[in-house]
Amino acid sequence: MTTMQTQTPSRRDLLGALAPTVAAAALLSAAIPASADPAANASFVTGADFGAKGDGVTDDTVALQNALDYCLKNKRSLYLIKGEYRVSDTLIKANSTRMVNIFGEGVDNTIIRSTNSSKPILKIIGLTGEHVLGNISHITFEGASTNVAIEIADQCNIVIEYCNFKKCSVALLLHNERLGGYTEFVKALNCTFANGCVV
Repeated sequence: MTTMQTQTPSRRDLLGALAPTVAAAALLSAAIPASADPAANASFVTGADFGAKGDGVTDDTVALQNALDYCLKNKRSLYLIKGEYRVSDTLIKANSTRMVNIFGEGVDNTIIRSTNSSKPILKIIGLTGEHVLGNISHITFEGASTNVAIEIADQCNIVIEYCNFKKCSVALLLHNERLGGYTEFVKALNCTFANGCVV
């Protein structure tokens, strides 16, 4: 796998890539009452819709997991606005024929930092290797020295791009987890692997 220099996109480039109408939907999301369905009027939700603070202090594990579960059930993407999201346990995209696309605002702006050195930061679980056309982009995944950043099991056709991997023993772990499952066509493009991260 080729390691390429990370390019931090401009906000305009990023918003264009997150079509449709991310800027308008972000404003709409901020105006939605907490009791309302955060995805009723948008193709994506934000971590903040589910209580994630992204302040570098709060444990955002439960909020981000709730957001992932909601996105999977309701066919939405997850947009993580600028912030440092601390997690103490693995964020899991549960076994499904679908994928949750996860977008940040750039590797210098959206950071998911694990405080748990023994578990993956994010785990993507498929069923028997369905092709999901998934995307994870513009996020820094920072570990606690010995953990895996992203683990993918039995799900295919995912592009991970413009991401930064720091302080993990393994950046990307791809494997088969169930009988008859397979994991392939996973691409890492324009990513940076630093501080001892391997693929």
